[in-house]
Amino acid sequence: VIGMESVDIWQRHNEVLPLIVERLLKACESSYSEINAVAVSIGPGSFSGLRVGLSFAKGIAVGIGIAVIPVNTLDALALTISHEKGNGRFLPMVTARRDEVFGCLYEHVDSDNYPVAKGDVFMGGVEKIVSISENHIQLCGPGCDTLGESLSQQMPVNMTIINGVSAKADSVGLI
Repeated sequence: VIGMESVDIWQRHNEVLPLIVERLLKACESSYSEINAVAVSIGPGSFSGLRVGLSFAKGIAVGIGIAVIPVNTLDALALTISHEKGNGRFLPMVTARRDEVFGCLYEHVDSDNYPVAKGDVFMGGVEKIVSISENHIQLCGPGCDTLGESLSQQMPVNMTIINGVSAKADSVGLI
């Protein structure tokens, strides 16, 4: 990774994204013609944000004749948290809809490899999360905020919440 910029916005993706890419290309003393491929988060996640990101990525790719590489958002979250916390079991979550999240359990056991999904992506609420019976699990991602206080009150002792984790652009790019 030679450059990265991340912003946490909930609106105006279509206005902000082109400015961020231009600023990043300038900071890296690069240009669109030097890009070999575009990696983009494909969800699960906010429909509007994903739509804008995918459209922008496809526009760049078609414009300069390169590939678009789709990356699962939960995979990127799992890689981000494993970089911060090392080995372990992680349950990254993103908001699905009111009181529900998309999530998937990952395990990271070797610093030379990426976290591995231990099952399928699921959608559910607090009941689904607290029913997971694996040994120590670290919960992370915007889905923790979605479930909020109800998750904190019902969380079993085998789980902890790691606040402030979101999928990073470099994780998407590395994958």
